[in-house]
Amino acid sequence: MTRKMYYQNLFFIITTFLLFVSNVCAGEKIPVPDSVPTVAHSPWNFIENFDKQANGEINLCRFFSNNNCMENLEINDKGAGFKPFQIKTDVNFNKYLEVTVKHGFSSDPYKKKGEETERVELQTTRKNALNKIIWIGFKIRVPKEFNHIDDRVLFFQFKNQFDKMKRSPLIGLRFYKNGDLFDISGETGGTANQSWNESEWLEHGIGVKYQKFDDNWIFRSEKNRGGREYPTQGRLSSLAAFPVYQRGEWVTYKIGIHNTKNEDGFVKVFQNDEMIFHYDGITYDWKGTYLGSYVRIGLYRDSGKGVEYPDQSIQFDNFAVVSDKETLDKLFDK
Repeated sequence: MTRKMYYQNLFFIITTFLLFVSNVCAGEKIPVPDSVPTVAHSPWNFIENFDKQANGEINLCRFFSNNNCMENLEINDKGAGFKPFQIKTDVNFNKYLEVTVKHGFSSDPYKKKGEETERVELQTTRKNALNKIIWIGFKIRVPKEFNHIDDRVLFFQFKNQFDKMKRSPLIGLRFYKNGDLFDISGETGGTANQSWNESEWLEHGIGVKYQKFDDNWIFRSEKNRGGREYPTQGRLSSLAAFPVYQRGEWVTYKIGIHNTKNEDGFVKVFQNDEMIFHYDGITYDWKGTYLGSYVRIGLYRDSGKGVEYPDQSIQFDNFAVVSDKETLDKLFDK
C-alpha cells in the first residue's frame, strides 16, 4: 500500500467514525437564534429528554461517544457512581431520570465532621459562562411516597466554580422545614475560598422565601444584594402567592441568568410560567480563581448530623440549556 492510499484509508476510517459518533449520541443540539449576540451565547445549547436511554443506569458519553450516550452531561460524583441515576418509563411510555439519595451517599470528602452532606447531581460539563446569557429548563416530579425532612434539600443550582470553592451557587432552589419552606437564593459574589460569613452575605446575597399554607406558597421574606432580609415584598418577588404542585405531578421550572460583573445582569425563576423570582444587577462579583460554571439538577442535602434521614427519590425530564427564553419556551410548548 502506498503512503497516499494509507492516508486515504485513514481519512475514510476517521470520517466514518466521526459520523457514527454524531449519530449515536442522545440529546438534541439547539441552534442559537441570530437575535442573541454571539458574545453572549450560552456555552451549552441542548435538550435531553432521556427518550433514547435504555432503562437502568444512566448512559453518559465519556472518553468517546457510544450508543445513545448523553453529551454535555456528567455526574457530580462524590463516591456513589452511576447507581443513583436510573432511567425509568411511565405507563404512557415517557422516559425520565430518577435520582435517589441515601444516608451516606456521595458525602463530600472535604467537609468537616458534623458538616457532611449527601448529594446525587447530574450536571453540565464545566464551561466558561462569564458574560453569557443562559436559559435553563426542566420538569420535576416529586413522587407520592417522597418523605420531606427538617433540613435543606436542594434540587437545582447554577454554580460559578472557583479553586477551593466554599460558597453558595449564584441561585439554588431548596426545600426546608419538612417541605413547608421554599427557598430561592444564592450569592452574587464574595471571597470564593472563604466559608459563608454574614458580612459577605449581606453584601452579595439574594433570595426569596415562600411558606406553604394549604395549597399555596405564600410570600414570607426577601433579601436583595446589599441589604438585609425583610418580610415585605420589594424588587425580587411580585407574587403574594402561587400554587404548590402536588406530589406525583410534573411541574416545569425555567431559570434565566445573565452571568456578569455589570449592572445588566439578571436571575429570573419561573414555575409553570409564573415568575416567582426576579433579580436585576451584578451576578458575578467574586474574588478567586474562576474555573468555570455548572448547571446542576438532582438532590443535595445535609446528612442529618447524627440522624439518619430516609431515602429520597425525585424525577426529572426535559433538561434543557439554551441562550434565550423564546427558544426555551418553544421547546416546552412542543
